[in-house]
Parts: sequence; C-alpha cells; structure tokens
Amino acid sequence: SYLPGPSAQQYQFVYVDGRGEVSSRSTAFTFSAPKPLEELVTLEEEGQGEEVGEDMLLVIPRAQLLQ
Repeated sequence: SYLPGPSAQQYQFVYVDGRGEVSSRSTAFTFSAPKPLEELVTLEEEGQGEEVGEDMLLVIPRAQLLQ
C-alpha cells in the first residue's frame, strides 16, 4: 500500500555508505499494474560470495521463463 501506482515515472535505488556518500545505484525501473499470481514465477538465487545480503529474489512472468 506504500508503493507508487502504475506510471511511466522512473525510480532508482541509491545505496549510501556510512559517510553519506553514494556507493552504488540500481538500474532505473517503473511500477506497473500487477498481473494475476498464477502467471508469475518466483526464482531465488543464493549468493555465491561470503558477503551477507547477496541473495536475489526475482519474480517474472511464466511466459518469459518458458522462452
């Protein structure tokens, strides 16, 4: 309920270190209308390195996975 509604507005995550300096940025993304859950597939990949927080959760349309 706190996320923006679907629009062409682009957003980006900005990662800031302890000194307040930008250390990294995500690629730009937009919010779109949700699709029925049965059309989506969740893929989970555990990080290969030793750092905490390297796991990734990706939710994509089933048709895209089958391609």
